[in-house]
Amino acid sequence: MDRLDRRLLVCIFVVILLLSGVYMVYLYNSLVREHPPIPSFKVVSSNSWITDQVSLHDFVPFGVALSKLEDGKMVIDREEGWTASNFVAFGMLTDGDNTLFFHPSINMGGSHGVRLVFNGRKMYRFLPGSPYYDESGRFFPYPTVHTNPRNRIVTAMAYDEEARTWYVKIVDTGTSPPTEILYVKGKGRLNPLWIGKPEGPFVVHGVAGVKDGWLLLDAWGGFLDFAELLEARYRDPETGVSYNFTEGFFFFDREYHKLLPVGKVKVEGGEIVDGVEFNAMAFHKIEGEEVEFIFIMARNPLPEALKGKFQFPEFEQFGRINFVDRNESYRLDDYRFWTDGELQPNLYFLKGNITDGNGGIVGEVNLRAEAFDFWGKRGTENWHVGKPWWDPDGEVAWGRSFVKWRGTITLGNETITVEEALGFGEFHRYNGVHMPRLSWSSSWMTDILTLKDGYPLKYPFRGDVVENLIPDLVEMDVDMLSIQSECNDWQLYLRVRR
Repeated sequence: MDRLDRRLLVCIFVVILLLSGVYMVYLYNSLVREHPPIPSFKVVSSNSWITDQVSLHDFVPFGVALSKLEDGKMVIDREEGWTASNFVAFGMLTDGDNTLFFHPSINMGGSHGVRLVFNGRKMYRFLPGSPYYDESGRFFPYPTVHTNPRNRIVTAMAYDEEARTWYVKIVDTGTSPPTEILYVKGKGRLNPLWIGKPEGPFVVHGVAGVKDGWLLLDAWGGFLDFAELLEARYRDPETGVSYNFTEGFFFFDREYHKLLPVGKVKVEGGEIVDGVEFNAMAFHKIEGEEVEFIFIMARNPLPEALKGKFQFPEFEQFGRINFVDRNESYRLDDYRFWTDGELQPNLYFLKGNITDGNGGIVGEVNLRAEAFDFWGKRGTENWHVGKPWWDPDGEVAWGRSFVKWRGTITLGNETITVEEALGFGEFHRYNGVHMPRLSWSSSWMTDILTLKDGYPLKYPFRGDVVENLIPDLVEMDVDMLSIQSECNDWQLYLRVRR
């Protein structure tokens, strides 16, 4: 055998080896994709029936939703599907002349951020690095989580389980001694709004994306604990002036996020994202009778072809309302929420029933909110807009709104009038062919036109879907309907109206 023949044999052998390797990779991936990349688990649409007070285990569920390393660093097990574990504080402080909104977060699976709005001036600071757990008393004499201590700005949050008291601190460690920027102390009251216990069951927050050929949902647990403001002080980093606050509101938000596999899909460009279509809003009436509520809801924005292929669980819809002065707390799961239809809405509407622990109706909410400010990516006025992987022509937007609520809340035979009550919302919204939106507009050049509370409401629909909208319009107490006759089913409308 000459040298040329030997070279040819070597080349053939190498080609066979490469093809075998490619085949083995293909075979391995095929076998792996037959099984979910992460374990499945039970989900429900609401856990608002839970009335437990928050325990230390709920605050830091080591061994379940997160782990602690020897140096105190906290981590999550991504192999088990955990994607995030967040500690978030939000509140508003006022002394009559000055107003401060604070919204710091300590996140595993995301970025830590310090968000402050003082008299309309926004301040944001990104804090890199992993979070830590501490019981040494470095920041508080209670179990504490904090951002990377090597950063100049450090956020710390603590919980005193025995007194059910929350603590938040933001410190500038670049000065000697370190300068305290923010200190807040609040005592939990009445019932928290439970998203889910660390051990589950969780609720579905949205569509997470595609991984290893599997469609995954974003499920989560946690709680939002309403707190009475006990003490707060703030030192403006720009002016060095200090302020003490005695009025306002505060709640602590704890989240544990986990991926839930649904089924195998073939999607080009599929990727893991967070949320996709959810609305979460808070309401705090601190003048006159004190009332507070938080509600959270999500919708499935996927194409009908995907929805029909799998047995999707019901997405979340839940809430809780506290009548502080009456020492009464109720569920707020039975409601309808809508907006002006914009990707970044200015108007928000909530109408629904307040229920007791047995599901009995004890009152109702009928409220409208209008945004007076927004918080987009790192404090920008406009929300961050992107493209969803399932709709190349659609848009998704993420951001926060500061709002003022007005309307009425009834409890039994009593009606509480709401005027200019402060609120806050966080949203991840989708607008596209698979989820057209109702929208308020002053334009009368539209296919469907309705009138509600003196506002024209338009809905640009596609052909034969209009009759599916009529029950929603009736539920929203629409006063007038004008529609193209060739797209109308009046018999259906009359049946629904009766």
